[in-house]
Amino acid sequence: MLGRFRAWYQDEGYGVDTIQAVLARRPTRPADFDARMKAVSHFRTLEESSALAAANKRVLQHPRKI
Repeated sequence: MLGRFRAWYQDEGYGVDTIQAVLARRPTRPADFDARMKAVSHFRTLEESSALAAANKRVLQHPRKI
């Protein structure tokens, strides 16, 4: 069923990267999928989103020192 969502959301104008980001969380309910799509799309419109995404990427790539 999620494969159909991919096509539908692309037809609605959502980017493939947004769809893939939501699919990576493996939502199981259509309402959850839709809510996540709207949240990610809204986040990307925020001025701070680029800086926050870049900082998160740096943190995830930083080796752990234990």
